Amino acid sequence: MSLKGDLKDFGLEELIQAIQNGKKSGKLEIRGEMGIYGIFFENGQIIHAFAPFAIGLEAIKDAFLEINGHFSLIENLILPPRTIKKNNMSLLMDGIKAREECKNVLKYIKKDTIVSVSSDANIDYVEAKEWKVLRYIIVNKRLTILDILEKTNLTYYNVCKALNNLLEKKLITMEVANG
Repeated sequence: MSLKGDLKDFGLEELIQAIQNGKKSGKLEIRGEMGIYGIFFENGQIIHAFAPFAIGLEAIKDAFLEINGHFSLIENLILPPRTIKKNNMSLLMDGIKAREECKNVLKYIKKDTIVSVSSDANIDYVEAKEWKVLRYIIVNKRLTILDILEKTNLTYYNVCKALNNLLEKKLITMEVANG
């Protein structure tokens, strides 16, 4: 089974189910906006994952946020040790939930998207991870999402969730550079 294509045509949940149903072993490689992701399967079950800013379970959530990019299944390779014990259905639910929690910012996600403090920001209450993101934006005035990821050491999912919440609270603005 040659599995290659574009995430616009096949969502990650469909790919995971196809690999599970085919009981395939190998690495699903995703080349997305934020970098390269790998999800490793043994007989159709996810055993390990990595992302540019996370490994294991958190990398799965990060991968679900990539809605643009290319994928391919690479078979016949030595698999890494199992680091993920959850079943595929639980992982799918976690990933879909992560995507839903970040849905408002996903349309802005590009490496060079500029995040700024809103001109009419009124900071009443923010959660710890939101503050970790917001303070870098306040200090630097304008940052790209990649800058925020590198400065905060948070996972892509946690940065997107914080940005989503800050956007809903009207504390930040986001604009896609050159677009």
